[in-house]
Amino acid sequence: MRDLKLSLLFLFLSALYVAEARRLVGINGAAAKFAGPEAFIGHAIAGREIANGKPRHRFLNQNTQRFAVDGTGIPEVTFDVGESYAGLLPITKDPDENQKLYFWFFPTDNAQGQEEITIWLNGGPGCSSLEGFLQENGPFHWQYGTFRPVRNPWSWHNLTNMIWVEQPVGTGFSEGEPTVTSEEDVAEQFLGFFRNFIDLFDLHGKKIYIAGESYAGLYVPYIADAMHAKNDTRYYNIQDILIFDPTINEHAILRQAYA
Repeated sequence: MRDLKLSLLFLFLSALYVAEARRLVGINGAAAKFAGPEAFIGHAIAGREIANGKPRHRFLNQNTQRFAVDGTGIPEVTFDVGESYAGLLPITKDPDENQKLYFWFFPTDNAQGQEEITIWLNGGPGCSSLEGFLQENGPFHWQYGTFRPVRNPWSWHNLTNMIWVEQPVGTGFSEGEPTVTSEEDVAEQFLGFFRNFIDLFDLHGKKIYIAGESYAGLYVPYIADAMHAKNDTRYYNIQDILIFDPTINEHAILRQAYA
């Protein structure tokens, strides 16, 4: 039964990736180097930019258009999930960089949360952060035993700008040859990606919170520490971390540790 559930989850993610990738809208300029057929762009976005006299897509512009997701066109999802952006960004500024991390970004409508961004990471190592997106804290859930996703009224993006990231390279839809050999390498990869993300969506100076579970108990502190060490609040204005059921040491040590 568990294998069947995992197969259905993989089938959904594959359909999301393949079916929507065929509807990409190309743009000119340097930003084109930052994305490929991994971004789910819908043909209906341009006509839905204004709703009730207010901009519906606050982050939609020429640079981000390539990453824009049609909230009404996600396979198997029967409702509009709202403004979001997904795709691949390189881990360096090199325009020919082939190591890229996959992200899905959901801006918040909560006025009190618009000056911050929360990062979610699953563990593993190697677990897709889309598992957290689909089963835990994302805007819609595909729950075990159901035939289609349902809206999640407790989605974290109701409170804060949210980004789910597939990392390190080699995880999920991220691309490139896996090269990390330490948590320091993981942090270096992530900071390179995140700098490009901040530039793309003009999120400079926003307060940053990092959350995760399981092996992210190692990812999160190392990434947060690397951000703090940069002493650069324009890109890495780290405020706090949150970890659930964390792995914080080698498994052999944890088995002998008292709760």
